[in-house]
Amino acid sequence: MLFNIVVAKKIQIKLLPQIYKTTGFFIFFLLQSPKINNSNSMEINCMIDESLPPSVLETIRLIGRKWAVNILYELMNEALSFSEIKNRIQGISSSVLSDLLNTFIDNHIVEKKIIAISPKKTEYFITDFGNVLCEILENIMDWGDSLILKRKSAVKIHRD
Repeated sequence: MLFNIVVAKKIQIKLLPQIYKTTGFFIFFLLQSPKINNSNSMEINCMIDESLPPSVLETIRLIGRKWAVNILYELMNEALSFSEIKNRIQGISSSVLSDLLNTFIDNHIVEKKIIAISPKKTEYFITDFGNVLCEILENIMDWGDSLILKRKSAVKIHRD
């Protein structure tokens, strides 16, 4: 028996259920048994083929981290404080949220704004560069919606 051996890294992603459902998302992943947990999100074990173009690998390393897409999803339409983001994403720890926000800031996807009022307030928002990524995520969601409709209509035709 012949086997193809591919050097790959195993990572985990947390996605909101509606994003997962709407994704043909990350076509370059080899998905393995998604697990639904009690925080109403889904864990997906993925394999990334290291022979992919560097641009794909860097993008996946950035947004493929656990909780990353959730954070982007929450910030897509409005600026939020740290505690607002944390309250919207059940199960994320403060240290993971802080680490990911700092990673997004370092990569010019998110910006941190300190509002000089008393008490001082900090908000995070998507930058223009980050909006490009969010548009791609929205396109993926739209494509996934179409995929779901096609599957539903195929099942309906199959039953008739």
